Amino acid sequence: MKLAQEKLFQDLSDLSIQRDVIVGKWRAAKSKQQVNNVGISQSNVRLSRFEQLEEKANRALLEAEALEQLRKGLDVDMDGYVSPYNKSEDLECELAKLKGELN
Repeated sequence: MKLAQEKLFQDLSDLSIQRDVIVGKWRAAKSKQQVNNVGISQSNVRLSRFEQLEEKANRALLEAEALEQLRKGLDVDMDGYVSPYNKSEDLECELAKLKGELN
């Protein structure tokens, strides 16, 4: 009986040591994960800042290209488009003509 009791105490001591080792590994793993998450979040911040800068550059380029296209469009003779509307005809007459064409 005394031998069984000593065996139980030894097994209990071994299990306690194993538990302490497992808890230590668990804490080390959690701390490493936190360090890695901080590293990842900082690189994500850098990446998002880089992406924001790239987005601003892309937007500026697109705005410049749009402005260029608008300015090229202004070189087109606008008189051909505007002259039919500069006539002194009454607006109601013009509307009536358009309605007649639709029907």
